[in-house]
Amino acid sequence: MPWISFCISTFKRPQFLLTQLDYISKQSFKDFEVVISDNDPECSAKDIVAKFDSRFRYYSNDGNIGMINSFNKSIERSTGDYILMITDDDFFTDEKKLQSFFEINQHYPNQPIYINCIRKNKSIGQIEVSDGENFVYELLNPEITEVFLWSDCILNSKVVKSIGGIPDYGSPHLADHALLALCGKDGGVFINNIASEINVHELNYSKKNLDTYYIGCAGFYTLINKEFSNSQLNKDINALDMHLKNWIIKCILSLRSYYLKNKMKEDLKQLNLLSKKILALDFMKKHLSDFKSAYFSFNIQNLKKYLSYYLLG
Repeated sequence: MPWISFCISTFKRPQFLLTQLDYISKQSFKDFEVVISDNDPECSAKDIVAKFDSRFRYYSNDGNIGMINSFNKSIERSTGDYILMITDDDFFTDEKKLQSFFEINQHYPNQPIYINCIRKNKSIGQIEVSDGENFVYELLNPEITEVFLWSDCILNSKVVKSIGGIPDYGSPHLADHALLALCGKDGGVFINNIASEINVHELNYSKKNLDTYYIGCAGFYTLINKEFSNSQLNKDINALDMHLKNWIIKCILSLRSYYLKNKMKEDLKQLNLLSKKILALDFMKKHLSDFKSAYFSFNIQNLKKYLSYYLLG
């Protein structure tokens, strides 16, 4: 049994997958496996995985079963003590990352989750152990944890499988955050050091499928409130509220910037409708003023782009 399993879902992006697997193969820590679940009925990933050694395991889903189900298939098929969730396009470039996780695990054993992140007012590399009463609050509160990605976390395999893998509420949006929160119900380890980043490109799922943002926001809110007590979420502020406010502002403005740059008028219209729909949710109405303020600042900063866009038609 390997110490850790990379769990990947892929769909018709063989070149991205090839780059990702090549990066993983260069890890200085070698006690790992990579479990790839392919949603492509034509098995476009099969020949890519065959280029690597036996630690890289390919499975066809015999059809497109959806992103969450495919990731969960990889979790089911994994055999490692720990799991690292990763997409085929957010590249795992740090060759010493697994070695670092292993060493931290040896010093702080038996924790359900170890998460690299950016923590406010903490020194680089600072390690903090959080208990079950405080972990989700610290994770979701952007005033404490500014940035985190699931590709920069390792999760105890037994814990992940005991909760049924990634929660499926009909949208992949925020499902990664939900998984990390659920894994940390009994606490976890924060490491103030993040090297991963999201690879932005034209094939990102988030560029389309706008309706899944609304579903994701509502589903995440319902799930977190169900799984965690008020005392875990609400201390000096409500961490869930703050998390969703930051999330919607970042998502909408990032998409707006992309659509403006590429002169995608219809997508801009749909994005405006989406933001109104999300901010009409009972638990999101309180953020309307902050959203409008961020939206106004964005428009001022991008005034030249707007003028160019509208003058060119």
